[in-house]
Amino acid sequence: MTQLLATTSADQRFRNVHALGFGSYDAHVRDTLCNAKERVCVITPFIDGHGAKFLQEACDSRSSKTAEWNIYVRNLTDELRNIINDKPWNVFEYVAPPHSLPPYGMHAKIVLADRDVAILGSMNLIRTNMHTNLEVGVQLDTKTEIEKIIRLEYSLQEASKIFK
Repeated sequence: MTQLLATTSADQRFRNVHALGFGSYDAHVRDTLCNAKERVCVITPFIDGHGAKFLQEACDSRSSKTAEWNIYVRNLTDELRNIINDKPWNVFEYVAPPHSLPPYGMHAKIVLADRDVAILGSMNLIRTNMHTNLEVGVQLDTKTEIEKIIRLEYSLQEASKIFK
């Protein structure tokens, strides 16, 4: 079933977005990460300390401790480096094409779990996107669409360098 998702914006003009039928973006991402049994893929160009802590807490509270985690970022921050040192995650940093100014490339925001659930949207894992801006997304569970997203992940993996 497709589910529309939205963050709670600090702008009061968007206060009724959840009354329109949008689920909580943060809660769905957290639940998706925590309930993954075999595999997690998180694609987001930017993660700050708040987002890294969000991932860490979801990883620590998940039911299956054996799930493989692949994290794809555009800029690997020191905050994320400090957290991933303790985690059995594979972290990939997108490598911009040579001579591209500004560095073009990966700007997707995707969370994928167990080839069963995917969340696509506008939310980076940074404080502003998670708690201030109105960010929207959609949760999918259609096998054909998820298979396409998995192929996209493999393409991104080939264009990235692995940190750990």
